[in-house]
Amino acid sequence: VAAGPPRVRFRVPERGLASLREDAPFQVRTAATGDKAFAGLVKRIGGEVSRQDRSVQVEGVLTEESPILRPGMYATIVLEKKTLQDVLLVPSTALVKRWSGETETYGVFVAKDGVADWRPVEVLGSHGAWTGVEGALTPGEQVLALGHEELSPGSPIRVVEEGASAP
Repeated sequence: VAAGPPRVRFRVPERGLASLREDAPFQVRTAATGDKAFAGLVKRIGGEVSRQDRSVQVEGVLTEESPILRPGMYATIVLEKKTLQDVLLVPSTALVKRWSGETETYGVFVAKDGVADWRPVEVLGSHGAWTGVEGALTPGEQVLALGHEELSPGSPIRVVEEGASAP
């Protein structure tokens, strides 16, 4: 038993993987603590789904210590899940996938002062023609959804609104 914030290991069913991410908040409750919940953050998500129970191991860290909590206690974990109503939505066609070595990154281009401005985003989920994202994007910014696949950051652009005729 080491000093410091308590670590919690738990398993998440395979169907919950799409909404699970590092630094996702969760709550811990035990029989010994009754209605008192302890907040924590996900720190590691296992890389393999168990063939026996179709779940993945997750490790988190509680944000506070308590003398009531002991190693080996059984606990109920409640993961806080975002819904698409809680996140920024962009047209799915606006997403661009880029590779840097072996690392895959998603982002969108934003029209800013006549140039394409690259904004990396994390994809949280999709529904129909819309995708929920989190990252360096603010509500109201104009994302490029057509003709942007081959752009580079700083490329000059001219935005043509839907229904406008090109010269």
